[in-house]
Amino acid sequence: MREVNDLLEENRSIFEEYGPFSEQATKRNSGDVKKVWKKRCLDTILPNNQKIIDLIEGNKRNFKYPWELDRQMLRYKIHADSFKENCLFEEKVNDYKLFPREFDHFVKNKLGIQTQDLEVRGEEEIEYRKNTISKYINEYLANHSFIKEMNTLNRAIFKGKHFLRNTYIQIYFK
Repeated sequence: MREVNDLLEENRSIFEEYGPFSEQATKRNSGDVKKVWKKRCLDTILPNNQKIIDLIEGNKRNFKYPWELDRQMLRYKIHADSFKENCLFEEKVNDYKLFPREFDHFVKNKLGIQTQDLEVRGEEEIEYRKNTISKYINEYLANHSFIKEMNTLNRAIFKGKHFLRNTYIQIYFK
């Protein structure tokens, strides 16, 4: 389990440093972060994922039946296969299984390593991603001419509806 945890930590470090939600990816306009992320996916994360699966498959009989580890590993394997396809093929599939935080939590608990509650961690991740997306929208789309035109149109429609509603109310109550 220590080897599995070490590989998970290496993957996490790479994801946090170069991944799509990393500070480098969100704050810099350089395409190099994407290139580095792609390279690290291919030369480190994908092999690490396979090592993790192999380690668990090779050692699962050391755990009591029914194998909770096996259930957790299946979730991880589904993610690893999805991640591999997204790395190797140009067409990205957004509905693929994301990293199962439960697997990392399970491994750390088996090793006696303190971890953050899954629910709190999930809420923090959602908040971080929401803030990142908002930042992208504000930085890249807020000044786009089409967005400005839509805002102007929306304001005009709102004012028109407001005018019509007030006119209708005045006529109705005369």
